[in-house]
Amino acid sequence: MTDDNDRVIMRPALRKLLDVSSETIRMWIKMGKLPPPDVNISRRVQGWRVSTLRAHGINIA
Repeated sequence: MTDDNDRVIMRPALRKLLDVSSETIRMWIKMGKLPPPDVNISRRVQGWRVSTLRAHGINIA
């Protein structure tokens, strides 16, 4: 479920929200605990839609 207000959380903001390191984010993606980024601004700049994170059980306000 997506809508026009579904904001994008960039990796640095997600790290702060979850209080984890970049390496932990990478490991969680590899393990399937965190979905891969679904918004690609460039090869190095990626983020997640809030709806994608919620669909994987990660509650972001």
